[in-house]
Amino acid sequence: MKDAINTYKLASYCGALKKEKHIILAGICLRIAWLYRIKQNKEQEERFLKFALKEYEASYSTGDFSSTQVSEARILYLAGEISRRIGNEKAAIKYFSFVFERQKNAREASIIQMARDRFQELKRT
Repeated sequence: MKDAINTYKLASYCGALKKEKHIILAGICLRIAWLYRIKQNKEQEERFLKFALKEYEASYSTGDFSSTQVSEARILYLAGEISRRIGNEKAAIKYFSFVFERQKNAREASIIQMARDRFQELKRT
């Protein structure tokens, strides 16, 4: 597990040096966060979730995801889900709302439904 984390961290560092797309860096940071979740290291998991969120937001604002297989709806959903996980419910609701607003352009019904479900959960709390 330690080797996997270090490998992904090295990939993140190299990607930053190479000025990789934000969408690529976001995916790497998200995977590091997952590995820390498996290790039950909440502090590091949250740290890398915040890095991933920052990169997803940058990817969305620059549109660097458009030449990849990642859709706008998926980026917005991931930003919402990460925001929810780190305790920023207001931002999560905002991102999930964006998924609904853009659902005409989305081909991923499952993403829209997951966003709708999370949105309802957050509204109930």
